[in-house]
Amino acid sequence: MKPYSAHNHLPIAGIITLTIGSIILGSVWGALAYIISNLFYLLVVFPLIIGGIGAIAYQRLLFFCKVRHTWLMALIGFATGLLIAAVFYASSYFWVRHNFMADFQKEYGTDALTASETLDTFLTLETGSSGLWGFMKLRATEGDHYTNYLVINSLPVSEFSFTLKSTWAWIYWGVEALLFALPLGWIGFEGGKMDFNHSANDWYSSLPKQIGSASLDSKEEILARLRASDLLAVSEMLMQEGDIPHPALEIYEQHSKNNQGDILLSVKQTQRVSSSKVKRTTVSQWEITQAEYAQFSEAVKRRWNLSGS
Repeated sequence: MKPYSAHNHLPIAGIITLTIGSIILGSVWGALAYIISNLFYLLVVFPLIIGGIGAIAYQRLLFFCKVRHTWLMALIGFATGLLIAAVFYASSYFWVRHNFMADFQKEYGTDALTASETLDTFLTLETGSSGLWGFMKLRATEGDHYTNYLVINSLPVSEFSFTLKSTWAWIYWGVEALLFALPLGWIGFEGGKMDFNHSANDWYSSLPKQIGSASLDSKEEILARLRASDLLAVSEMLMQEGDIPHPALEIYEQHSKNNQGDILLSVKQTQRVSSSKVKRTTVSQWEITQAEYAQFSEAVKRRWNLSGS
C-alpha cells in the first residue's frame, strides 16, 4: 500500500477531446439557449439555469475525457460558459441579419452581398461599428425590454415592464455572461480535484463506502499501522458503523468506476456540529492493491462475525 497523492492527469488525447467537446458544447448550447429564450426568459434566472444545465454537461464531458487538473478544468469550463454567452448573443444577431437580408433582397431585388453591405453600412452609420459589435451597440442604444409576470388563476398577468439601455444594458449583459460561465467554471474546479485512480486510468467513485469506525483515541495508532502497511492490525481496531459515538475516526473505501486498479482507503475524523449534522475531515488517504484489499476486507468480515456471535 502507498499514500495517495492527488497527481494531475493530463493525457493529450483527453485534452484534445475536452477542448473539441467544450467548443461543441458551448456552440450548440448557446444556440439552443437563444431559441429557448424566445419561448421562456426570466431576468437573471434564465442565464443561471442555462449555466447550470451546461455545467452538468461539462462535468460529464470532463469525466469522459479523464483529465484531472483543478485550475485548468475551471478555466476551460469558464471559457466554455463565455462561449455559450457569445453564441447566445451572436444567434440573435445572425437571426436579425438573416431576416433583414431576406426582406431587403425581396423588396429591392438585390443579391445577398448587397443586402449584407447595406446592413453593415447602416450599423456603421448608427454606431460606428459593423457586424456583431455594431449590432450589440445598437441594441444597447435602443434598449432591451423586459416584462415581469405573475401567475394568477393559472394565467400569466403582466406586473410591470422596464427597459435596460446604454450602460445598464451592458452591465446586465456582463452579469448575464458571468451567470452563463460561473457554474461551468465552478463544476470544472470541483470535478478537477476529484480523486483519480492512475493504476486503473479512471476516476474513483464519488460515493465512498464506510468500512468501519474507531475511537478517536486510537487515531495515532491507526495512522502508524497504516504507515507500516499493517492492515490486519487496523482491522482489529475497527468497530461497525454506528457503534462509536462522535467524534470518532471512520475508514472508507472507494473503488475505481471501472472496478480495476487500486482501492482508495480514506481515514476521516468526525465532529458533531449539531444533533443532526456531523462534519467529516479527511485525515489521510491510502491506495491498496486488490490483493491487499481482499485480505483486509476478509479480516474485517471475520471480526464482524466474531463480534456478532
